[in-house]
Amino acid sequence: MTFNEMVTHLQDLLGITGSLTSTDRNRLDRIVNIGKDRLVGAYKWTFLDTVTTQLFTSALRTYTPPVLLNSIIGIENSNGSRVRLMERDTYDEIYRKSTATAGAPTTYSLEGVSTVGTSAFQVWPTPSANTSGRLRYVPRIGDL
Repeated sequence: MTFNEMVTHLQDLLGITGSLTSTDRNRLDRIVNIGKDRLVGAYKWTFLDTVTTQLFTSALRTYTPPVLLNSIIGIENSNGSRVRLMERDTYDEIYRKSTATAGAPTTYSLEGVSTVGTSAFQVWPTPSANTSGRLRYVPRIGDL
């Protein structure tokens, strides 16, 4: 089904007849895209999993992934070890004030949404050298 067919079907379901104003068309477009976003987020669709290199910079603790993503599945540090996800409140209590550095991060917490729409994250300990790891994520599917 094409995007226009979805909008037309939605229009039929709502009993909307005649020509649509641009405002009405924008509302129907948004409804279809919200449905798409909910479908993508409702289940872990393994065929959407993507892996990219994540650069960890010396003395830098907070990172914004270089791609628009829907959710982070996992992070590995430079030696291939899994970087563990920790709930924000617990992370703050344990690591927020710590300036400890080490060769590779062992823990991360989501920071929320950055200005480009991706989930920023913070690692501990702060990397003491520039390294790279792997970021596995579900990408954000663009609007139809």
